[in-house]
Amino acid sequence: MDNFGTNYSDSYDLIHSNKKYEEEVQQIIEIAEIAPLQGKKLLDFGCGTGLHVKEFLKRGFDIYGFDISPSMLKQARSNNPGIEIFSNNLNDFLGKFDLTYSLFDVISYQDTPESLSHYMSSIIKKTKNGGVVLLDGWHTQGAKLDPPKIVERSFTLNGVSLKRIVKPLTLQIENVYPLQINIEDSNGNVSQEIHNLRAFSESEIRELLMKFGCTGIEFRDGKDYQSPLKSNSFRFFVKAQVDNNLN
Repeated sequence: MDNFGTNYSDSYDLIHSNKKYEEEVQQIIEIAEIAPLQGKKLLDFGCGTGLHVKEFLKRGFDIYGFDISPSMLKQARSNNPGIEIFSNNLNDFLGKFDLTYSLFDVISYQDTPESLSHYMSSIIKKTKNGGVVLLDGWHTQGAKLDPPKIVERSFTLNGVSLKRIVKPLTLQIENVYPLQINIEDSNGNVSQEIHNLRAFSESEIRELLMKFGCTGIEFRDGKDYQSPLKSNSFRFFVKAQVDNNLN
């Protein structure tokens, strides 16, 4: 399912203009211990508007971007013009990858057991034996200690003043947080979407990775990949190695 409509994806980069893509990519390179001269092949699973991909391309990496959202991929191609490395069909990517990363809460959008299983199996199948998987998402303990609050942000897109309002709704399912996202313009027009995000415990993610054949599982803080995961960390970041011999 595409959680991101055109209005949201068009304004996505403005909404998240404070996100430090360059810093995150440098941390990924250090944690995954990769370099462009090693000939490593990378996959951004849930690439969104392609700004992580853009930073990797600047450094000379062989990288590709997958996302199920056509509107997000449109923005990704706009942010990385002149090259065709994006698709919403995993079969378009031949071979397997040395590093597959899935960041900015993509795993937390898997709010059913079926979608979560499909998500993880897809990532593992596209990663080489001995390859590295990096994921981040909402952390159960941190989300309970500091649950989502109403957040408003104003910005201008194509000369139009807009306001984004994120409003948490009542939880109907444990650890699944529904967020109502409104984008309003100065004329009173409103575009509304509901995003359900699931928080996971360390043990849930560890068991899931092991189930699909991963070892060497290391957890860190999702806000600072170099710091250990703490009980009050709102997001987790995890590194694992694919071991096909376990399947």
